[in-house]
Amino acid sequence: MMGLVRAEWVKTFSLKLWWLMLLFGALLVILLTLPFLLISGVAAEEGMAELDLTQPGALTTIWTTIGSATVIALLIGVLSFTGETRHGTLTDTFLTEPRRLRVLAAKAVVAAIQGVFLAVVATGVVMLLVLWLLPEPHAPVQWGDAVTAGLAAALVYALYAVLGVSFGALVPVQVAAVVLGILWVLLVENILAGLLPAVAPYLPGSAAAAIGGSPDLLAPGVAVLVLVGYAVALAAIAGATTLRRDIS
Repeated sequence: MMGLVRAEWVKTFSLKLWWLMLLFGALLVILLTLPFLLISGVAAEEGMAELDLTQPGALTTIWTTIGSATVIALLIGVLSFTGETRHGTLTDTFLTEPRRLRVLAAKAVVAAIQGVFLAVVATGVVMLLVLWLLPEPHAPVQWGDAVTAGLAAALVYALYAVLGVSFGALVPVQVAAVVLGILWVLLVENILAGLLPAVAPYLPGSAAAAIGGSPDLLAPGVAVLVLVGYAVALAAIAGATTLRRDIS
């Protein structure tokens, strides 16, 4: 198993795609963090306490943006599997290791590590933006809260990356998997949450928010189990269907 993980590690970090995904994740976090820092003055004038950074606890809103690149983490996992199907290298991989679920597990391990790397970059980016652009006057900066948010993001991104690997194995056509993954995170899940409020806390996005500390949702431990359950369920379905097919 360790040999498979090492092989996946070499394949992943020898490609430019991983570094591009890391860059896209950082850019997404920047785009979502900047408005909070730039409109603070206007928020104070308009009485918007949740965006007024002179108010105690208002910086908590900024730290939540560390975990806002879940779609990138999901795509990291999706591309780790579908990239091989697209370029035809999956045949060699499965000839080297015929036990296909072991290949899936190795990809999941490496994707989870990539998710942690993404969280480290996101945390660093938000901290730098706060140091650079936080307007005066402002509430005291609690850097410990930023670290806590970063650790939660690391767990969420790792789980989303693993979920992406399972989804990529279930939908091996790269374009379809990428489009469906993006649509799910940005559109479909929000629609389902609005239509089915009772189910909403158990959707992946709500579980991720619960791990990040959002109130009125699942307990963080339960939320972790929910995301793990999604990843395992998709892997099991893929193992019973897609992974059994002839891929040559």
